[in-house]
Amino acid sequence: MKKRFDSGNTLIIVLMISTILSIGILAIYSFLFQNHSTETRLYHQQQVIQLAQSTMNSYIKNKDTFLNSELYTGGSKPNTVTLPDESQLSFYSYIIDPNGMILEKRQPIPSTYEFVVEVFFGDENHNKKKDSGERLFYTKRLTFHDALPQNSDVSLRIGSVENCDISRSTITIHIQPSYGELEVFKAIREGDTYQANFSQTIDVSMVGNKIIDNEKNEASFKVDLKNVSQDVICLRAKAGSKTSSCQYLETPNNICQGLVIIIIDGQYIYTPIKNKIETRGKMIITSGVGNYSSSQDMTYRAKEGIVIEEGVTLTMSAKGQGIITVESENGDIIIHPSTKLVDLANGNNKEYRIRLNAPRGIIDIRGAEFESQRSILLQGKWIYADEAKFLLNKNKENVHFEFEEQLRVPKMTVELSKNNGSATSNPKDSNIICGTLAKGMLNNLSDYGICSAPQ
Repeated sequence: MKKRFDSGNTLIIVLMISTILSIGILAIYSFLFQNHSTETRLYHQQQVIQLAQSTMNSYIKNKDTFLNSELYTGGSKPNTVTLPDESQLSFYSYIIDPNGMILEKRQPIPSTYEFVVEVFFGDENHNKKKDSGERLFYTKRLTFHDALPQNSDVSLRIGSVENCDISRSTITIHIQPSYGELEVFKAIREGDTYQANFSQTIDVSMVGNKIIDNEKNEASFKVDLKNVSQDVICLRAKAGSKTSSCQYLETPNNICQGLVIIIIDGQYIYTPIKNKIETRGKMIITSGVGNYSSSQDMTYRAKEGIVIEEGVTLTMSAKGQGIITVESENGDIIIHPSTKLVDLANGNNKEYRIRLNAPRGIIDIRGAEFESQRSILLQGKWIYADEAKFLLNKNKENVHFEFEEQLRVPKMTVELSKNNGSATSNPKDSNIICGTLAKGMLNNLSDYGICSAPQ
């Protein structure tokens, strides 16, 4: 995709224009505005020089902002500044690539280039040369040989999915550094990973403007995928001669429900959320999934760990008979605050309707919420349930914790009727359980003392 420049930081524009205007408001020249004396010609020559210098200084001090702002003109149409005598200066700012070509707006920047500022007074037809009738004609050209920083890391990440329907979807792309460009290629499957075919590019279109975050040195923009029919594509960033690794997007025409990230051998694969996802690597159920509901089993297994981001709600519908399972053989299960797992199924054929299992790792559910018509089971080496909430809607059900090293329960809430509203654990040793529950009990106790900081 060849989209490069957009409206940038307004502050630099305001500061520059203010500088330009302040140059012109010099009382010593006020009496010269009615004639073309030597002093008047010197005045306009001075304004041309100072505008060229201030423009170049603005570029050198704020390169990313400048190149993504309306101050970058390219070679075709100038910007203009009106002086107090109502005369105008016109200026161009542009990049010349190593082949001598001027880069217009929305073109990628080469790794080495020459930045040019040209300022004119009296160039009435904007052809950059003195014509007959242009009696007062002055110009100043400044150049600066520059290169993109080669020590910057180049990265790309895929954000939210928007404007999604059967025929189109729009995704947000974040690229660092901010002058980086998006490249899209066809990719093919190799086992459970992918390989990009860099000889087969795919055209995508940008929607709206590019937003520059100068603090993060990051550009964000939306890309329309409605014409992408491939099963999987590679998206990567390019900045100068450096490129990021591919981020692979599966079934880009079917991502309306939100994305799950699979990480295998350092490769990031974005796949649409579905009822069953299993991987030998790591898994991240992203916040873009939002509310996801099903009437069938929901199973998420990742050998090296699972993260469910904040704001996700996974719901088993009341008409369903399934279980919500989150499992990691070797890694941790991390469920962020404000995330919910809800099983509303009324069937009696399964004892546990929500099951979390990380036998060698940590189950970190601090601030998460769980609701079920039947029992909930958590099995982990460590379990951190600070401020977690459990709501069971049947009077015969339970929340049960199986752990080895430590169970943390500070401000945990348990609302259930079985065992007088008390959750259970194995072991029950109070030496490896800590915290005071906000509501309800664990093993018929509510206070297990103060917790130290989790590991």
